[in-house]
Amino acid sequence: MRRAAAVLAVAAAAALGAAAGCGAERADLTGPAMALPRTTAAMLSIDLRASGSERDAARALARALGARDPLHVAGPAARAVAPDAAGLAALFLVPARDGVGVNSGAVVETRDPRAALDAARRVRPLVRAERRVRGGVVHSGTDPFRALARLRDSPTAAAAVDRWVVWGDPRAVRAAVVAANGLSLGETVAFRRAVEPFRDGPALVYLDPRALTGALVARALAIPGRVGGALADDLLGVRFARPVAGRVRLHEHHVAIETAAEDGCLDTPLADAGGGPGHAQLVAGMPVYGLAQRQCRPRAVAPIEVPLDSGRRLDLSRALGWLQPSRLALRDGGLSLAARVRDRAAAWRELPRLRSDLARLRGVRATLTGLRRLDVSAAGHPRVRLVLRPDRALLFVGPAPGPSRVQAKTTAAYREARGLLGDHRLTALAVRPVRGVEFVAAGAPPHGAAGRSEGARIIIALRSGPGE
Repeated sequence: MRRAAAVLAVAAAAALGAAAGCGAERADLTGPAMALPRTTAAMLSIDLRASGSERDAARALARALGARDPLHVAGPAARAVAPDAAGLAALFLVPARDGVGVNSGAVVETRDPRAALDAARRVRPLVRAERRVRGGVVHSGTDPFRALARLRDSPTAAAAVDRWVVWGDPRAVRAAVVAANGLSLGETVAFRRAVEPFRDGPALVYLDPRALTGALVARALAIPGRVGGALADDLLGVRFARPVAGRVRLHEHHVAIETAAEDGCLDTPLADAGGGPGHAQLVAGMPVYGLAQRQCRPRAVAPIEVPLDSGRRLDLSRALGWLQPSRLALRDGGLSLAARVRDRAAAWRELPRLRSDLARLRGVRATLTGLRRLDVSAAGHPRVRLVLRPDRALLFVGPAPGPSRVQAKTTAAYREARGLLGDHRLTALAVRPVRGVEFVAAGAPPHGAAGRSEGARIIIALRSGPGE
């Protein structure tokens, strides 16, 4: 199953490092950013010269994923590049052209431009074979799991620029080639400030929360990119988010990432993730710690607006401003969001207006039942239901799940995640998101976001043994 390769934004990268490692000298992990586009939404940079305990940990991770050695985890494209790999490498995601989903790419530093050309030639047979199977190339964006899986098994473009070899989706490869010859991510002030504390170590992670969440929301709801970005700004609290960076550490059966937002002020969740349903694939307190950020100094800002048909605009800040999301859960194929109600009178006033605005859209059916339930449906989109209760509001995207008899904090995965997070308070937990991963957990410092640069601790625990 190709989605399993998505685990490996970290593990496959460590794989290359363990296979190509040749010394203990440290490189500046920001180097690959000089060949990445400014629109990069996420990046994982790796030092290919990792050795000692880090190499041993990479090999243990590969065994936990059922591979003989790290390069078998990284896949055929990485194996083709490995003979010429030297120094640094990076995996990256960029928003798709229309802002719906993401495209993926990988860059690897080689000894010199000739070696980069040789490495690209060895990847191109894989590219041609994949294009024959697909009947073309990848044009549209996908979720991150599928995007990262394509890097491992099915790239549809490859190129060499200076001493870098690049492969992945055509949009990502083209953007990297242009960036290497022009203005790159590594030359932006926001990137430099975010990554400054994390230049050394085996790996560095970088995220632009606003760009990433906007593309993923648009993909999940099958809506235009600008609308997905507006919803992410309003409901996920990323409107004021600054870039986040972190250091990656490898352990025998898990990966730990310590993040920070140098210029951002992280927002704290309103509810405990442990109170979510016990059999959910994902539970998280909202705002999601580590991604959501508030204004460091309160200032007046323009409302969030979404363009509609016939030149009309929907004021999301007014239509949903009475909602204050507190917990998110993904289970049984549907997303549910619990929220506090800031102003019940505003909710009763805005729901009819929202229904009227949505009902005017072509192909959209919106019905309001007694100022208590708003149902929205359209062909090709998940059904949305907003329920107003006396003590809270509930938003369902997709099939509405049934009641849960147990809470997340009673599960074995929750207890294990708390142990690996140490003194950090668990704020989000995804259980078995892809084959090969037992869980992904995020935690906040015990004292909350007291400092501007204090981010989330993220744990990726890998599964081992049969049935993984």
